[in-house]
Amino acid sequence: MQRPGEAQTGVSDLRVAPDRSAVAWLVERTDISDANYPESVELLVASAGGRLHSIFPGHFISSWLFERGGKRIALYDNTAHGNLAGAALLYSAVTGRLLAKWLPDNKTAPPVWAAPLRAEWDSDSP
Repeated sequence: MQRPGEAQTGVSDLRVAPDRSAVAWLVERTDISDANYPESVELLVASAGGRLHSIFPGHFISSWLFERGGKRIALYDNTAHGNLAGAALLYSAVTGRLLAKWLPDNKTAPPVWAAPLRAEWDSDSP
């Protein structure tokens, strides 16, 4: 989660899991990169019976969704300007633990959990 003094500028994209077991929202910040505009780089997740936790993949979160009703969260992490460095990541919605990572390429099909994010890496293609 955001540490004191960091530049949170807002929140966006609040969603409730289809099974209503969790809610999550993006945190917009200006202190992570050299950009002079807010970037969504953190996802806060509150799950039923669990603590609020942060998913902070390290880059701009351009797309995310609940998976398996609300048990997992799939997201696409990339630089804000897109440069083919993106990755599809899968996390536990309950613990925030990274479960899987897939790097888009033209040789392998995406895993089932990453397929709904396909538009994100297609937009990164030259």
